[in-house]
Amino acid sequence: VRDDFGNPIPYASVYAHDSLGYYYGYGDQNGNYSVTNLSTGKYYVSAFAYGYVEQWFDHKATMQLADKVSVIEEKVTPSINFDLHRPLGITGTVVDDSSGLGLSSVLIRVIRTSDGSSWSTAYPNYDGTYFIPLPADNYVVRAEDAYGTGYLSEFYTPSGGTPLLKEAQTITIVDGQSPKVLNFRLEKRKNFYAFTQEK
Repeated sequence: VRDDFGNPIPYASVYAHDSLGYYYGYGDQNGNYSVTNLSTGKYYVSAFAYGYVEQWFDHKATMQLADKVSVIEEKVTPSINFDLHRPLGITGTVVDDSSGLGLSSVLIRVIRTSDGSSWSTAYPNYDGTYFIPLPADNYVVRAEDAYGTGYLSEFYTPSGGTPLLKEAQTITIVDGQSPKVLNFRLEKRKNFYAFTQEK
């Protein structure tokens, strides 16, 4: 399983569907995968990875359009390959400015510039990575301290972020374009202390 540029996609999920249900397997860090314990028959096969559009064999968008894969029990069916692409949107990481560790407790808010509406929100994964699909339009993006952990919220700029909306970088999403990469490095407020109160 690879991306549009031929790079392996680690740990993709691959599913083989027949009339009785589905079977699945996971790729390794090099994009190689296997789906085992299949009986002789024909299967619809699909691949999916976080942040990518699901694809059916052979490079089809839906199961209805997919080519069936013939399998013979106890024999390997080779060359069932996939090239996944990312939908329109933004992607990146949110990390602590001091340690460089990913932050999952930060809300990523996408605001459409034409009307100021909050178009979409998402939380990063445990390692701070995120992806937000978006239609073609103009946006500004803000990372917000959602759980009171002491981080300073900021709008995205290429130079490192700003608290001011008027200084935020406008992000233009265009049809046919790869996702924009927006990375955040958040600082903690000075003299911030978290505490709990016992009853």
